Amino acid sequence: MAIQEFETEEEMNESFGEMMERMQDEAREREEEDRAAAVENVLQIEWHFHIDCPKCGEELDLAENGYDDDQVYSEPIFNNKWDDLKGDKVICDECEYEFEIHNIEPW
Repeated sequence: MAIQEFETEEEMNESFGEMMERMQDEAREREEEDRAAAVENVLQIEWHFHIDCPKCGEELDLAENGYDDDQVYSEPIFNNKWDDLKGDKVICDECEYEFEIHNIEPW
């Protein structure tokens, strides 16, 4: 790197400030590239647990609408304990009918 001479201290400070801005811009660009690369490599899992209300026929997704807030359904599903869900009670959002889960089948 060549040594640069300055006429005034103000000129030197301005040059230093510009150099610091370029370095910060380059660092930001590298961070954005790293973040973009990380996002591209993320595996996202999307799941649904559909069941029809036997009274009104409404299709409920027990992965949504607060049904699974405490992992009542996702924990047994993702731990291969599907039979633990048999007999669990569900209340239909549409008609408020309470019914039991009788069987679990993969889609």
